[in-house]
Amino acid sequence: MSTPEQVADNIASPLYFNAKRLKSRVLENEAEIAKSAKFSYWYARDIIGGRFEDGESTIAQYPYFSYYYARDVLKKRFLEGEKALAKDYTYAYYYARDILKNTFYEAEEAIASNGEYSYFYARDVLERRFIKGEDEIVKSPKYSYLYAKDVLKYRYGDIEAGIAKDAEYSYQYAKNCLNGRFEKGEEVIMNSSWKVAYETLLEETKVSLKQFSLQRPSEFDKNDLLEYLIKRREL
Repeated sequence: MSTPEQVADNIASPLYFNAKRLKSRVLENEAEIAKSAKFSYWYARDIIGGRFEDGESTIAQYPYFSYYYARDVLKKRFLEGEKALAKDYTYAYYYARDILKNTFYEAEEAIASNGEYSYFYARDVLERRFIKGEDEIVKSPKYSYLYAKDVLKYRYGDIEAGIAKDAEYSYQYAKNCLNGRFEKGEEVIMNSSWKVAYETLLEETKVSLKQFSLQRPSEFDKNDLLEYLIKRREL
């Protein structure tokens, strides 16, 4: 049995394609087209080349079409669609990134329910820590690592606990963020195929420290060491 959405799409489909064939609006068919979110969006984008006000209340019921209507047709906020968008972490993130280009407060609870999109939101929209999403981020070693590397850029215990669940991301964190030992992740690393790479990293780090102290014995301090290691990684 067809859903109401499918019925509306089936009625609107030939009407949209007829307008597309004619390359113009067909006013007498717009009331039926307006009952379908998909064809309202397509009609606005492809036939009108701008707002289709009669279809906006239907479009606004769907996060997917609300986002694309805002992006491709209005090219600005679609206020009527924000209620639906705020419930969908995927399109709430896209809407915040591409349309608002700013925080989307009403959607943050939804975004925070997903670790992947919490990381994306923190990295691309907030450009800072997203505390609400950290409980979900920490469940994923991959996004814990990326969040530490791209967003936090400093050590944080709860996030490190998430990274330490996985050998590969523990090694990547040690290499790319700490440039040295990551004690919390060592148990899982040493029981994995990343053991040799990790041991090599530790040996290289020791060599770096030795070389540094030999080169500048009288001026050795933490700031100098940090500057040296950063330069070394850029070579």
